[in-house]
Amino acid sequence: NELNSGYRREGGVERVETGVFFFLPSEQRPLSRRRVRRGGDDDDGETSDDAVPPVPSHPPPSFDVLVVDVAAIAGNDLDLTSISLVREFLALNDGMAESSGKEGGLSTNDTECRRCRVVIVKSAGLHAWARRLVHAGRLAAGTAPEYVQQRLLPPPPPAEEFQQQGDGPAVGGGEEGITRSRSSEESYLPPVIVAAVGVDEYRRAAPFAVRPGDAVLEVGCHLGKTTALLHDMATRPDGHDGGGGGGCLGIDIGPRIVNGARKRYPHVPFHVADAWRTGDLLRLRERFLPSSEDGGPRRWGYDVVYVDVGGLSGSDGLLEAASLLTALGNALEPRCIVIKSRCVRQLASSLVPFSEIWLQYKRAEQAVGS
Repeated sequence: NELNSGYRREGGVERVETGVFFFLPSEQRPLSRRRVRRGGDDDDGETSDDAVPPVPSHPPPSFDVLVVDVAAIAGNDLDLTSISLVREFLALNDGMAESSGKEGGLSTNDTECRRCRVVIVKSAGLHAWARRLVHAGRLAAGTAPEYVQQRLLPPPPPAEEFQQQGDGPAVGGGEEGITRSRSSEESYLPPVIVAAVGVDEYRRAAPFAVRPGDAVLEVGCHLGKTTALLHDMATRPDGHDGGGGGGCLGIDIGPRIVNGARKRYPHVPFHVADAWRTGDLLRLRERFLPSSEDGGPRRWGYDVVYVDVGGLSGSDGLLEAASLLTALGNALEPRCIVIKSRCVRQLASSLVPFSEIWLQYKRAEQAVGS
């Protein structure tokens, strides 16, 4: 019961994680030296350094596979909680592997082999992330999961688009004449997240993400080159958005950077803004990419969001990047978010939904049977 409640003590248990236990018994601690007093009552009280009596020492255990039930451990099944929890367990396990390698006299390669190979996570939130997070390289190679490819296909004909015409659910607080920029089914789905590293890979994802007439936002526009490329792709072939809000708005938190971008690309809208202030981003959408000038229906949010923000690529930037992606996805409701972040792309490389694994297994089974 003490262990299940997350109880900690100095004796036999060095560290306890509720639900999944990692034990470092006191016998496995490094032997320490202590001062020992020699002699009886008649001696001069001479002292000397003696080692603690030898205790059998074994390398701390490390695990090849971790199985984590997030809800049972954390009490919730939120995606950020799942990511944070798995990272903590992996860090603890890797520390055990390194300690095991040192105490067991293993080489570097042997130590690496002791690191965790697979983490099985029971988490609906993390599974949803895995379904819609894709490595930019897989997108370009045409090997992205079917769910991602379907989400990035062209939308159905305009007649099938959801519009508020009196018999549909209200959008945007019940204002009349508001339509979503995508079909009704697509609008309520979380965005596909494309993770890229480097400017080239970041820009090569544009043909898969941006359609003519899209309202695009780039967060972290810098001097505006990528924003200008996205703006040209989103603007319709005739050079007009046709009242559909086509184009790209670039934002950055630095006024001097934004002024430089405006001088380089005067035909592209730029503005000083903070990505975390999502309400401001929605207001800027209507200001710089107005959806209609003829009294027709107005669209809500952005179709595509590009994110190039410093500090979101390091090992400590994953949770911050995930938080920003969640905030932008919930507030702006884009179809797709493309982010330039090494840590997010690493997550995309290692995170696999069970549905994809099961599909590969069934295909292999059918191939063997035929």
